[in-house]
Amino acid sequence: LGFFFLYGLARYRAQRYRLSRTIWRGIRMGLNGSSVPYGLKTLGFFYLAGLSLFWTYPWQRTVLMRQMLANTTFGDRRFAFEARARALYPAFALAWIMTIIGFIAAIGAFALAVALAAEAGYLQGDLQEQIAQAGGLEATMLVTILAATYIFYFVVGIILSFSLAFYRAKEFRYFAECTTLDGLQFRFRANGPSVFWLSAVNTLIVFLTFGAGLPVAQMRRLLFFFCRLSADGPFDMEAVRQSPSPYPWVGEGLAEFFQLGAV
Repeated sequence: LGFFFLYGLARYRAQRYRLSRTIWRGIRMGLNGSSVPYGLKTLGFFYLAGLSLFWTYPWQRTVLMRQMLANTTFGDRRFAFEARARALYPAFALAWIMTIIGFIAAIGAFALAVALAAEAGYLQGDLQEQIAQAGGLEATMLVTILAATYIFYFVVGIILSFSLAFYRAKEFRYFAECTTLDGLQFRFRANGPSVFWLSAVNTLIVFLTFGAGLPVAQMRRLLFFFCRLSADGPFDMEAVRQSPSPYPWVGEGLAEFFQLGAV
């Protein structure tokens, strides 16, 4: 209960912090509204995702994005977001089926590798005794379990990067097309292979560096969006006034959420 509520709350407030530091032609962006409803929706959608085998995911993404963008401002102008989740479900259905096939293939490959190892004689004898003789049963088993877990999550990351790539590309394009700012209409250039390359390389960076490369992966993702997002249409820049949105002076921590400085 607490983790997913705080996760949603942290995402909303982190976005507020980033937007407050984003400036175009001297005009600051901002994010209004409370982070509590966003956190509660994140918590609720977490349980709905589990109960629906993730079929509520496009709905979740649309609802949370609508709340985020509806409160996003550029100066004194507010963004509008008119997306509907049903437009994403054909692409999501394909991604869901590809994910199931990918997991079945991964499990089958693992089972085949074990069977081939047993047939070749690598698994004969008392394995526990061999490990103990090698020096320390507990330590060896712990390292084996950690390595297997690490490899499992790496494989899961690659599978999800491939199966979700085309859905992500569709989602990015659709959300951009449904977002407006006065007369501006946004466009996003992305396809499945480009999104897969971004996700797969980021997965490699994070896993091969044991998490130390996360800032590099985040920067690659930001560059991907900034280089592919564009806006067309009339926009009266001279009429825009400075943003009245909150300007947090420190990072988005829970102390600020609970307003401990005011106590």
